[in-house]
Amino acid sequence: MQWRRELRLSVYNVLTWEREAFLRAYHRHVEMVLNHFVNRLQELLTLNITAGEGWAPLCAFLQTPVPSVSFPHAHARGNALKRSAGFGTLRYELPTVQA
Repeated sequence: MQWRRELRLSVYNVLTWEREAFLRAYHRHVEMVLNHFVNRLQELLTLNITAGEGWAPLCAFLQTPVPSVSFPHAHARGNALKRSAGFGTLRYELPTVQA
């Protein structure tokens, strides 16, 4: 599919799986998001759902009650695979919001 080839080239600069290229794209994306919210971090929520963060911080951020159902983990195996590939293991220190 031509659109997939074009997307992979534009995002990852490769056509096949290359761990380092995907990690570079991941880091670039995270930095772009953090830069976008740098002066309004109160509008950005970051969760580490693979470490167990779920309803509590999400619902506090959205100012809604915590549901009585478990936080969904439909892709738990996929998350483990991403962690083993180096995704999701990165911690970014967010700047302190000035009041």
